[in-house]
Amino acid sequence: MPARTTNFRTTVQERRWTYEAFCIQWKRACEELAERDRDPRLATVPMSRRTFDRWMKGDLTERGPRPDTARVVEYLFGMPVGQVFARADEGPAEEPDHAEAVRRRLEGTLTSGHINEAGLASWEETVAWHGRATRFRPEGDLLRDLRRDLDALSRALDERQSLGAMRRLTRFSAQMAGLMSLVLVRQGDDHQASAWLRVARVAAEEAADSDVRAWILAEGAYALFYSGDLTGAARAARRAQTVSAQPTVGAALAAPLEARAHAVMGDRREAEAALGRAERALAHLHGDDTSESAFGYNEAQLRFHQGNVLTHLGQTDRAREAQQRALQLYPADEHLDRALIELDAAACLLLDGEADAAADSTAEILRKLPAQHRSGIILTRACQLEGLLLSTLPSSSRPVRMLRGVLAPLQQHTAADHEGKAP
Repeated sequence: MPARTTNFRTTVQERRWTYEAFCIQWKRACEELAERDRDPRLATVPMSRRTFDRWMKGDLTERGPRPDTARVVEYLFGMPVGQVFARADEGPAEEPDHAEAVRRRLEGTLTSGHINEAGLASWEETVAWHGRATRFRPEGDLLRDLRRDLDALSRALDERQSLGAMRRLTRFSAQMAGLMSLVLVRQGDDHQASAWLRVARVAAEEAADSDVRAWILAEGAYALFYSGDLTGAARAARRAQTVSAQPTVGAALAAPLEARAHAVMGDRREAEAALGRAERALAHLHGDDTSESAFGYNEAQLRFHQGNVLTHLGQTDRAREAQQRALQLYPADEHLDRALIELDAAACLLLDGEADAAADSTAEILRKLPAQHRSGIILTRACQLEGLLLSTLPSSSRPVRMLRGVLAPLQQHTAADHEGKAP
C-alpha cells in the first residue's frame, strides 16, 4: 500500500528527522511532559523503529496510538493526535476531545511560549547539522537548505514566544545568518556575504551571547580577508579574540585568520604572535568546540592555517610540515580545505623555483576537484598562483599556457553563472 502523506510525515521530512533524530526529540518530549504533568510513567513511553516506520507510511490502527503515546505525540507536535495523523491537505480531525486538546495547546502557548522545549531542541539540532554540513556539502546545496530553514525560523520568531524561547531562537538566527555569510564568501559573493553578516551581528547582540558574538566577528574577519581588506580583517580578528574572558571557538578561529592577514601584508612578527595565540586558544577548547563543524575548531584547521601563514611568509620547509599534518588530519570528503592546502603546497613549489611542478600541481588540483566544489575562493587562489607564475615566466611559456588552459573554462563558467543570477 502506498504511503499516505500525513501531517506527521510532512513534519518529520521538513525537519529532516531520521529515526534516530526523532527518538532524541521523543525522549525529550517524554521527560518534559512527565515533569509538567507529574506523571513519571510518561518519561518512559517507548518509540520503536517499527512504530516510526508505520507512522511514516500513515499506517495506523483504527483506535490510533495508545493513550500515553498519544499524549506525547500531542505535546511534541503541538496539535491533537487526530490532526497529526490526518492527511496533510485535510483540516483538523473532529474528535470528542478536540476542544480539550485545543485548550491544552493554548495553555501551553500562554504559559511557556508557542514553541516548546522539544521544538527549540529541534532547531538547535538543525543549526548544528548545518554547521557540520559546511565541511562536506557543496555550497549551492547549503545555500538552498539554509534559505529554507531561515524562512521557517523567521516565521517562528514572528509568533508569540516566551522571553527564553525568543532569546534562543534569536541566537539560532545569528548562527544561521553567519553560516549564510560563510557560504557566500566561499562562492565569492562579497556583497551578499556582508549583508548577511549585518543580520548576524544584530541577532547576536539581541541574543546577548558572547560566544556567538565572537564567532560572528571571526566570520566577519574571514569575509574581509577574502574581499582583500587585510587591515580590516586583522582588526576584526583581534576584536573577536577579546569579546569574552572565557575561551571561545570564535577566538580560536580569529587568531589564525589574523595571522594570515599579517602574513599576506608581510608582517612576520605579528603573524607569528597571532599563531601563538591560535595554539593557546585551541588548547583550551574541548568536546563539541573541536568538532568538524563551522561552529568548531580543531588541529586540522590550525595546521591548514599555519601552513597558509608560513607559505605567505616564504618559509616553505615549515609550511610543508604543517600542510602534511593538516592533510593527515582532514577527512577525505572535506574537498574545499584539502584543495586549499594543496594549492598552498603548489605555491611553495613556485617559491622554491619549481615553476613547472607548481603549474602541473595546480592544474591537477583543479581537475580532480568535484565540479560542485570549485568555489570562488578556490579559483581566487588558483588565479593568484597564475599571477605568481607570470611574475617569473613569460606568458608564452608552457607552464603558464597549460595552467591557463585549465583555468579559462572555469572562469568562463563562473562568469556565466554570475550573469545568470544578475537582476
